[in-house]
Amino acid sequence: MVGGASLKDGLVVALILALWPFQEWFIHNLVLHAAMREGSTSGRSTSRLARVHREHHRQPWRLDLVFIPASVYLYSPLTQGLLWFALFPRPLAVTALSVSFALSLFYEWIHFLMHTRYVPRSGFCRGLWRNHRLHHFRNENFWYGVSALSGDRLFGTAPDHRQTERSTLCKSLGSSAARLD
Repeated sequence: MVGGASLKDGLVVALILALWPFQEWFIHNLVLHAAMREGSTSGRSTSRLARVHREHHRQPWRLDLVFIPASVYLYSPLTQGLLWFALFPRPLAVTALSVSFALSLFYEWIHFLMHTRYVPRSGFCRGLWRNHRLHHFRNENFWYGVSALSGDRLFGTAPDHRQTERSTLCKSLGSSAARLD
């Protein structure tokens, strides 16, 4: 927080924390799973990120595919910086950028843990772990939240897993192609 913390900084933090689950849901559903809805059977999609995500579904235990690609960390701060500096005065924009980056690191850590043998002990993390495993191994059309579940609850993608059909597309996301470019 540039110049010391203020109530306005707290409001910016609260706003970003409130928006994070929905941002995460939209990116996972509409960007990373987009190629599947395009009906692509070639493994090609409009986004390299979607192709990397398909590979992540094919090989969920391959840890190099768990993390957000480094290229995203090259353009994301610039994109988010432009957004936050357009919306807020400089001190609050720095707060927003810092909180967004911290949440990205939290996301990375949680996603990493979900793809290891570690079973979380806390109820919150165990819920995230369970839902992410359901997304990978039960039905890829549900449980898009990784570090937050609110988006799934609001958009109806967190059904009772016992009432959800097991999908045969969890690993391929509907593509017959198996490799990245």
